Amino acid sequence: MRLNTSYMFVCFFRNNNVLILGEVSKWVTVSPSRIQRIEPTAQNITLTLRMGLSVTVDIDLMLNMKHMKASCTSTAPHAFNMKMTISGLNKVHCEYE
Repeated sequence: MRLNTSYMFVCFFRNNNVLILGEVSKWVTVSPSRIQRIEPTAQNITLTLRMGLSVTVDIDLMLNMKHMKASCTSTAPHAFNMKMTISGLNKVHCEYE
């Protein structure tokens, strides 16, 4: 699902209500410059992130009213896309696309 500029995004997986708050330290927390796609499935939510060089991206979420912070870190010397997959509370997997 492509995004427009937003301050939060709501979706569902595994009968869980998920509120993606995004990068809460930024002016636009769910920016299409950073979060390029959100793909909810029955098993998880995958965010496609645009990463810069040597950066850590922290995404805040509410999963059934419980706060969690999902983080991915880039060590690449150039910009690229990274997939952040969230499969449950504090269950995050990051991989280069």
